[in-house]
This record gives sequence, structure tokens and C-alpha cells, in this order.
Amino acid sequence: MKRFLPFACCLATVTVASLMPGSTMPESVHLPVGADKGIHILMYLVLARSALPALLQPRHRHDTRRILLVLAGTAAYGLLLETLQPLTGSRSFEWADALANTTGTLAGYLLRERKH
Repeated sequence: MKRFLPFACCLATVTVASLMPGSTMPESVHLPVGADKGIHILMYLVLARSALPALLQPRHRHDTRRILLVLAGTAAYGLLLETLQPLTGSRSFEWADALANTTGTLAGYLLRERKH
């Protein structure tokens, strides 16, 4: 149970941040063009780093097939959230965001592997 808590918190944060209406962003916040892609990368980097230990049993931590399934699931979740954004009425699907989500997922894995 303890290993799932960071993942559950990250998953909830990414979901809320991805689906909250754009109108909830304070007007005083002006990000430079393209800065949101960095935010996507960072969110999915953290999500992937929390998903791997949460979803893989210790004996499977180096099982390539299982690792790929977790990473594919994380990237697919990013694509799902992008697909759902138009339903908010103020957000839209962007392929560049989906790519940034996948890039963050892969970066999270690579940073994890460098540590081991």
C-alpha cells in the first residue's frame, strides 16, 4: 500500500491539471511560448518515476516486458487525457502535448535507470 501512495498522488495531480478548465489559470500567469511543453515533460517524468515502483513487484523491477507495459500505459494515459481535454470546453487536443507527455515518460525511465 505504501508504495502506491506517491503514484496515486501523481496520477491524481496529472489528471486534475490536465482536465481543469483553462479559465482556472490566473490571468496574471503568462508562460513563455512552449513553456507548457516543459511542464508536460516534468509531470510525466514524475508520473513514470512513481508508476514504475508502484506497479512493478520487486522481483520484476528489471523485467523489460513489464517495464515497457508500465511505460506504454503511462504514455497512453497522457494520450487519453489529451483526447478528453476538448470535453472541458476550454482546452484542446495537441499532438505536441502528447509527444511531451511521452518524452517525459521516457525521461522518467531513463533517470530511474541511471540511478540503478
